[in-house]
Amino acid sequence: MGKCPRCPWKGSAKQFQKHYASKHFTKKKS
Repeated sequence: MGKCPRCPWKGSAKQFQKHYASKHFTKKKS
């Protein structure tokens, strides 16, 4: 389970990468 530091989202690690990329993506976090 992954937890998003920026919002209440929860999901798998793979889903987290997609979620973060689409919702919160910044160049700082890779």
